[in-house]
Amino acid sequence: MNQRYTWVTATAPDAILKAVPKVAFEITTNGGAVVQDSHIVLTGKAWIDVDYIRRAGETLPLPVVFDTADTWHMDLPLLCGQNLIALEAVDFSGHVVGSDQITVTSTLCL
Repeated sequence: MNQRYTWVTATAPDAILKAVPKVAFEITTNGGAVVQDSHIVLTGKAWIDVDYIRRAGETLPLPVVFDTADTWHMDLPLLCGQNLIALEAVDFSGHVVGSDQITVTSTLCL
């Protein structure tokens, strides 16, 4: 996959941009949501250069599903109260290519 990505981006960058217009990494789930649940399904946008998504400052990838060439979703656990969710998009070379954050408040307190 890495070799194919490198070959395509080096030899046909205009073709890629025409086929899949570049989008900035972002969380599109409504920021500041209040939920009565112990988890939330986040949705967002990311371009094809994103290999994985992780929590800001961490190294392990989160379980993410890339739905289309530029959209993704993931299910994350929530603690009772405010949850700052800061994510980083990492490319195939290990570089952070985008970041975004939202705060989700869970009212489900056991």
